[in-house]
Amino acid sequence: LHAPCVRAAVARHAHELDAVSIAKVLRVLSATGAADADVLDALGHALCHVANDANANDAVTATAAATVPTAAAFTVSTAAATASSSSSSSLSALSPSDVVAVVTSFVKARHTCPPLFAAISHELVSTDKLALFSGEHIAAVALAYAHALPDEQPLFHAVAAQLARPDRRRSFSSEALTRTLGAFTSTERAAPALYEVLSHELAQPERLSSLSMPSLCSVAAHLATVGHASPPLLDAITQRACAVAAAAADARYAARAPAPARAR
Repeated sequence: LHAPCVRAAVARHAHELDAVSIAKVLRVLSATGAADADVLDALGHALCHVANDANANDAVTATAAATVPTAAAFTVSTAAATASSSSSSSLSALSPSDVVAVVTSFVKARHTCPPLFAAISHELVSTDKLALFSGEHIAAVALAYAHALPDEQPLFHAVAAQLARPDRRRSFSSEALTRTLGAFTSTERAAPALYEVLSHELAQPERLSSLSMPSLCSVAAHLATVGHASPPLLDAITQRACAVAAAAADARYAARAPAPARAR
């Protein structure tokens, strides 16, 4: 993959690949560090083309269903369903891990493709596909958009809506909550309701105990970035820091204490 001729071939044939295959190629390129601007541009534009074709087909199908007589509607709907189920060329065919692989591969290479990120955002928001994503997946997507397309309001609103649900919030690991919080605060996004909800969640004893001190410091820094004060959470972090410092001091004292005299 590092050979120029191989990268050139990938770029040249990108338009022949379906969405799932493009995601697989991006995953491999990202893992090997072989992605360059030309290859990413080609694959990104190919995925945009896939999205545009899918949207055009949806529009044609909807128009046909609205104009065809009732007796023939079954034929139209059956043909549309067959075409949809037999194709992996639309963005809807991407699994949550595929979506993460696509967006993070561009961010990792420090390359942007706003049309692609906008198309993926539209797919995730319009189909409510985020409901199928794990907390780790959502955190990864939110961080990728914070870096690549921080003004994509619909996606961030959809992520906030997921976190507003207690059942979804509980399904996130504490680290995933911290990373998602960081995605919002890194863009200095105004979301006081979300920050309050996450502050309350992360202040729970089981959450605090599962986070390292660097992670807790990151939480405090994230909230400070957007000027959101959460005394209960900050008090809990302070108490945890004091406990950790006391334990470290005890360990150092024990290490310096002389060994007990050996019995004669």
